[in-house]
Amino acid sequence: MAKKKTTIKKKVVKKNNQYEVYNFRFNEVKEHVDNLNTPEEKILYLEYVKKEKMNQSEGLDLEFYVPGPTFVEKVENEIAFIKKESELKTKSIKPIESTDKIVWLKNRQDFVALFDVLMNVGFVSYKKDKFVSLSKHFSWIDEEMTSEQLKHLKNNIKNKTEVYQVSDEMKIIVDKLQNQS
Repeated sequence: MAKKKTTIKKKVVKKNNQYEVYNFRFNEVKEHVDNLNTPEEKILYLEYVKKEKMNQSEGLDLEFYVPGPTFVEKVENEIAFIKKESELKTKSIKPIESTDKIVWLKNRQDFVALFDVLMNVGFVSYKKDKFVSLSKHFSWIDEEMTSEQLKHLKNNIKNKTEVYQVSDEMKIIVDKLQNQS
């Protein structure tokens, strides 16, 4: 049977306001930061490690001779990244402001007839259901507009019943739009 390699996670113990700094090896510090829960805990820990590294006075520091960013620069970059990441998360959580719908003041048949012609001629585009799109952006004076109501009105206008006739003003507009195409 093959031996399995097991890794033991180091547990950070806070004693007298001191954390483990993992001998200032950035990869180990970063691994510990990834295990912390909140951005505040991560930043607090990184600030502590940075402060300890800057207060370290063990003689010659070899990282100045190695190309690339120093340990402190890496920690500062990580702090900046965590701050930016938490800002973006809080911005995305904010609710989107709702906009007012455009209120159609004339009769409902005119609305359906006009937008049906505008969509057929190509002045207005829609991706899926045109009635759902219209009901999201428009309402009537007395109530909210639903896609089912719009479908019902369109079917009734096509049947040309007297109750659902388009007004004379709208007939002129619809005729002119249809003749342009």
